[in-house]
Amino acid sequence: MGRIAAVATDAAAWHLTVRDPTAAIELLEVGRSVLSTGLLDERPDLSRLELADSGLARRLIEVGAWRTRR
Repeated sequence: MGRIAAVATDAAAWHLTVRDPTAAIELLEVGRSVLSTGLLDERPDLSRLELADSGLARRLIEVGAWRTRR
């Protein structure tokens, strides 16, 4: 996943150097989407998050279940 973030940030940085901030933001959003989708697909262990913020953990579980039903 780290490589995806690096590619997105490198591409965005290039677009900023050629003065195309709109494309830079779009690329960062695509990278963010790919990363968040990958994290949801992994079904990580949420036990530590449950201890820190049970509401957020529950919401992530709900979003994962919603994505599975689609």
